[in-house]
Amino acid sequence: MTTPRPAAAALVSPAGLSPRRRLLGAATVAGAGALLLSGCAVLSPVQTNQPYEPGDGVAITMGDVDVDGLVIVADTKGGPGTLIGHVINGSDSAVELAFATGGGQPATASVPANGTLSLSTGGAPVVLAPVTVPPGGMTDLVITTPQTGQNQVSVPVLDAVGAYADLAPSPSPTAS
Repeated sequence: MTTPRPAAAALVSPAGLSPRRRLLGAATVAGAGALLLSGCAVLSPVQTNQPYEPGDGVAITMGDVDVDGLVIVADTKGGPGTLIGHVINGSDSAVELAFATGGGQPATASVPANGTLSLSTGGAPVVLAPVTVPPGGMTDLVITTPQTGQNQVSVPVLDAVGAYADLAPSPSPTAS
């Protein structure tokens, strides 16, 4: 004679399980969930390990010279623009830099040995002309040093509003 087998539902009913088995089942489900959720971090890089530009401008390194936060502030396409940025000279001799956009005449700046220079507030501002793109665009900036030659970087052109309102280049005087 055979005894009937209990229904499958009766085998997995939590009411029929001992407290120890219920606890073990809950721990297994929680562990599996934690494992699945932690898998996301395996595929995602740690953001603080990724280099990025923390401000509006871009950076370039040329030998012992680091230039950070490069932005051009201009009112219109084709007009002059003020170059903003910060230069750090890590060498034991002064460095002369020349900046140019779109075939215009280069503007120059000098950075002392082991010194720094703020391009927008370090004496006379560095004014570039012409700026060949309107505010909101990107333009190629050529930076030349005797030590590293020509270096090209794409920099944003920003409108002279908000924090940049005081940095707009003065309009060129007109002939009368």
